[in-house]
Amino acid sequence: MDFETLKLNFINADTDGKIKIYTESALKKEEYMELLRHFPVEELPRLEAALG
Repeated sequence: MDFETLKLNFINADTDGKIKIYTESALKKEEYMELLRHFPVEELPRLEAALG
């Protein structure tokens, strides 16, 4: 799957889906940063816990 398709899936996913995509994808640093721009700030602790 190309990054633009992955990003659209990420944008349209609920928070759990966003976390799953973020943690299961092998991306470049810039691509991870791009996804974070579309992640709800108030849910960052959940993402950090999933990465931890």
